[in-house]
Amino acid sequence: MSVDETSLLMGPEGARAPVAGPGRECPGCGAPLTERQKVCSGKCRAKLSRQRKADELRSLLLNARRALDAAIAAVSNPTPRQDRRV
Repeated sequence: MSVDETSLLMGPEGARAPVAGPGRECPGCGAPLTERQKVCSGKCRAKLSRQRKADELRSLLLNARRALDAAIAAVSNPTPRQDRRV
């Protein structure tokens, strides 16, 4: 691809990162954010990290509980075995 074709595909301004619109807020505390910020401070970043870890742990525990319930149900209500004699 030649330089001319590349410039036609990208347009006169080139590629740019999206600009944050008005109303972006910190997910931790609700403070307004500047263009490139995801959180407003280290405290909010730590708070969100703790929340993510707690959500992951909660999900793992729920899955473990479901597996245990299924195992208990299988032991409590055994299905009759078929005779394997041929």
